[in-house]
Amino acid sequence: MQWTELTIHTNEEALEPLTAMLEGIGVTDCVVTDPRETIAFLKENADQWDLVDEELVSSVNSDGASIKIYVPLGEEGEELSGRVSALIDEAKASDTLFSDITVSSETVSDEDWEFNWKDYFKGFELGERLYIRPVWEEGDREGRITVITDPGLGFGSGMHETTRLALLALERFAPDAEVLADIGSGSGILSAAAAKLGAKKVIAIDIDPQAVEASERCAEINGVSDRMTVYCGDLADKITSPVDVIAANIFAGTICKLSEQTDKVLSRGGYLIATGIIEDSADDVRSAFDKNGIELLYEQKMGDWLLFVGQKK
Repeated sequence: MQWTELTIHTNEEALEPLTAMLEGIGVTDCVVTDPRETIAFLKENADQWDLVDEELVSSVNSDGASIKIYVPLGEEGEELSGRVSALIDEAKASDTLFSDITVSSETVSDEDWEFNWKDYFKGFELGERLYIRPVWEEGDREGRITVITDPGLGFGSGMHETTRLALLALERFAPDAEVLADIGSGSGILSAAAAKLGAKKVIAIDIDPQAVEASERCAEINGVSDRMTVYCGDLADKITSPVDVIAANIFAGTICKLSEQTDKVLSRGGYLIATGIIEDSADDVRSAFDKNGIELLYEQKMGDWLLFVGQKK
């Protein structure tokens, strides 16, 4: 079905009174965009918007505040559009708050609404070897290893700072790993990247059954299902013999618990890549590493997040 999309461009202060005025003429279904709220939401939920294109997000501010109204094509829609236009003219004439209002229109279909959100997710290069792209984009980057992710499945997709940190560490430590375990695999992006970087066998573990499904899907679309096994489990309880590398993008308290299990699940000389750590919890992780015989090789910080890489003594 096709619709006319009316976009009322205005300022943030005018959004609330203008919405109330529209309700007064029977327009109760509309989409209100307040750049202040949009940017705040993206920042507060950064871990759920891993592949958000930074240029597109910055355009939210430049586009300004708006109210979108969708009316069906035909006589009924034309009548409603006329009422909206009359209301805007009256508002602009009565109060300077509405003086900068402009209105644009275009024809859209149901399919446009379904897929417009994908415009926010773009492929990107990371580190020296990786190229991360969403499943609906095509093409590789010369000289780089492509890792495909499906942002529609949630659980993180590659651009959150903790995921970046872990991927950068995997560039260094995954290629020589005979067996690598990804604890808290989420979307499966770390596991798939590890396999593509050269790890011969990857064990992905997550306590959430939906994350397990997402990890299996990630293995499939990246063509690494033959080297990647996914389990539903808690921390390292599915690891039956020591592995060479453990990657854990979880939280500090859970990392401390995981470090207590490394005597059984991490080979001597093996590496623990741990992120999801904030500065306030960093000392707890350092103490857990030291207590459990893990030598801290280096720390790396990105934004508010830390990554620790340790080696089992």
